Order: sequence, then C-alpha cells, then structure tokens
Amino acid sequence: MIPMVKRSSIIIMCLLYFIASFSQSTFIYSVLSIVILLTFFLSIVHANKKTMIMGSVLFVAGTVINLTVNQGTVMATIEGMQQNLPLVVLMTLAPLLAIPITNSSLMGSIQQILKQMMDSPNKLFAGLASFLAAITPVLSVGSVKLLHDIVRENKFSSAFLARAYFVGFSTAMVWSPYFGSVALTLYYLNIPFGDYILIGLVLAFLQLGVGMLLFLSSKDKETQKLSSPSAKMSVFPLVSKVIILLGSLIGMLVVLESITGLPMLLLVSLTSIIIPILWSLGTNSWRVFFYEGKAFFNKLDYGVNTEIVLFLSAGLFGSALAASPFSVYISNAFQALSSISFLLVGVIVVLFVSLMAFVGIHQIITVPLLAMQVSPEALGADPISLAVVFLLAWFLSSILSPFNAITIFISQAVHKDTITVGFKWNGSYVAVMFVVGMVFVALLHYG
Repeated sequence: MIPMVKRSSIIIMCLLYFIASFSQSTFIYSVLSIVILLTFFLSIVHANKKTMIMGSVLFVAGTVINLTVNQGTVMATIEGMQQNLPLVVLMTLAPLLAIPITNSSLMGSIQQILKQMMDSPNKLFAGLASFLAAITPVLSVGSVKLLHDIVRENKFSSAFLARAYFVGFSTAMVWSPYFGSVALTLYYLNIPFGDYILIGLVLAFLQLGVGMLLFLSSKDKETQKLSSPSAKMSVFPLVSKVIILLGSLIGMLVVLESITGLPMLLLVSLTSIIIPILWSLGTNSWRVFFYEGKAFFNKLDYGVNTEIVLFLSAGLFGSALAASPFSVYISNAFQALSSISFLLVGVIVVLFVSLMAFVGIHQIITVPLLAMQVSPEALGADPISLAVVFLLAWFLSSILSPFNAITIFISQAVHKDTITVGFKWNGSYVAVMFVVGMVFVALLHYG
C-alpha cells in the first residue's frame, strides 16, 4: 500500500510541477508544496541510513534557520523545498527517454561493432569510451551496464574496463542536459543551454582525448586477453546514426529554449515524456511502451529515492541559507579569493567538493550550496567560466568518491573496491584532467 502511495505521490508531484510551470495559480503552488513534503517523508523513511541521516540533518537545519534566523513562516519554509524540484522531476523522468533507444536496432549495432574491436586493446578502449560518451547522455548508468554485458565474458583486466568506463561516462557529466550536474549548474547560474553547449562539448572531447592518451601510455593495454574479432562491419553508419540522433535531440532542445523562453530543465523533462510517446506512435510500439512504462512506474518507490531525499532537503537548506546572514560571509570569502585569482576560486571549489564527496556528502548538496551563495558578477567572472569550475568539481569528485552511484556500480562490475577503482586506476586521469580543466577555465576567463 505504502509503495503505491509513494509512487503515486511522485507522479502527482511531477504533474503539478508541469501545471505550475504554465500557471500562476497560488493554489496550485501551495498544493504542490504539500505534495512535495509528503513525497519527501514517504521517501526518507525508506532511504538507506546515510541518505536518511543526511536528508534529516539538512531538512531540520534548513527549517530551523528559516524559522528562527530568517523569521520565515512554516509555509514559506515548505516552499523552499521547491528550489530543487526541477532537478527531481528531471532525474525521475529522464529514464523514460531510454525506451526508444534500448528498443531500437542501435544497441545491436553497437554490440557488433564492439565485438569486432576485441582484437585490439587500443581500438577496444577507444570504442568503449567513445560509445559510452555517445549513449550515456540519455541512458546514464544504464549505458555502463549495457556495454559491460557485452564484454564481461572476455576476461579483460578490471583496470582496463574501469578506466574505459569512467572516461566515457564522465564526458556526459559536463555537457548533457539530461544529467543533473549540467542541468543543476546551468539552472543556478541562469545560463541558457544554447550558450553553453559548445563549451561543454569541447570539455567532453578533452576528457576523451586525455583518457585515450593516458591509456596509450600505460602498460595495461599489453595485458588484455583478447578474443577473435567477429565479422567486420562498417563503423560509419552507426556513428552517423548516433550523431544524427543526439544532434537532433540536442538541437531540438536548443531551438525550443530559444523560441519558447522556457527553462531548459522544464523542456528536458517534457521531452523525456513526449519523445517515447511519439516513438511508440510512429513505430506502432504501444505494447512495448506500456510494458516499459509499467516497469518504470514500479521502480519509482526505490529508483529515485536518494535523489528525492537529497535534492529536496538540500533545496530547503540552500534556500534558507541564501536568505540568512551566513550567505554574506560565504560570498565575501569567495570575493576575497577571487581578488587574488579566479583560478584560486576554481581550485578551492574543486578540492572542497571532492573532499566532501569523499567523506560521503554528495555533490547534490555542495554544488547548489556554493552556486546559491556565489555570484559570477561578484567574482568578476563570466558565468560560463564558473559553470565549468562547478562541472569539473562534480565529475572529478564523482570518480574519487567511494559513495557515488557510478563509482559503486563500476566497482561492482569489475569486482574491485571503490578506492582502488577511483584512486589507483583513475587517479592519473583525475589529476591530469584537473590540470587540463584549470587551463581550460583560465582560457575562458582570461582569454
């Protein structure tokens, strides 16, 4: 009974978010706040211990600050939970976009291409990283699972797979509007996705280049147990199909953002629903759509539990802190650092977010907290430069954190602990990308 109520409350919350986005009704706004609060409590009681503690601390601290320091009302405090609601809706609905992709011929073609690359470690590493970079923007962690199922029987070294997986996966974290890192950062810094997309893609290609160069210089490529390649097929048609698919999707979002003026987070969430519906209509795949949709609904009571608890509680805490006198001290501290060097701000942000992530405090909490207190104008910086700093901090800390979802998933896939996977096997990639990323920020800021 409770799981059904929780799943229903999540769907109602998403529906009310869409209605409120196109309506100025204060009644809808108030009802939405109450549904958010109900969804939060239904989620936190079923969260794991760490998430429950973190969410409770943020919720209580935000409530106390708002009621005592800010002299706010109870209703205003509850409404503070809407701060991160667009991100919650995005994380909830984005998996729907995988329905037309995973049920198309694209996945079969990727399997064939990767199998024919298995006679060369260099080609396979490049293939794994590149295909992950191409499909992760919409499939998220599911992309790693899909590719691991293809290569798992070939007895490749765990280090080889962990490096390829992280390099490919991490590229999406700096440019895809379907990833919380990008959506959240652009949302808080008020940057149109169309203004950022080219910068994000350049950074993603830098990540791929650095990852491949580090692999070419390593000895791991000499230790792979390779299988006989399958029958050759042309890579060009598949690459063209992926580029056209992603290009069409992103291009549509950029055009819609420009024409409608609607927030990118709202557009991304809407397209996550509309595209699968149009696909099922155009291909007469309603049966598949309803089957996948039912599976999606049944996973809601645990699939986005952590995101709901952390995003909503962090939104409440961040909004309360932003309205309090404490935000002035944080802002003044960053302005003082910026007066010395904006790069110093970048280094401090990356190190702080990484340290917090390593001890278990997710980027969902730290990045919004910093973004809400730090104004690009006050730092004398272009918003895009600051956005790149936050995204560098997000993706680098994701690799190093033993508590991050993707790190845990890859560690389980290759049967090694998270410290080995993050620090030992990908530490050089993190270190080099930190330096390359800071140079990139410097070019953006001072160029």
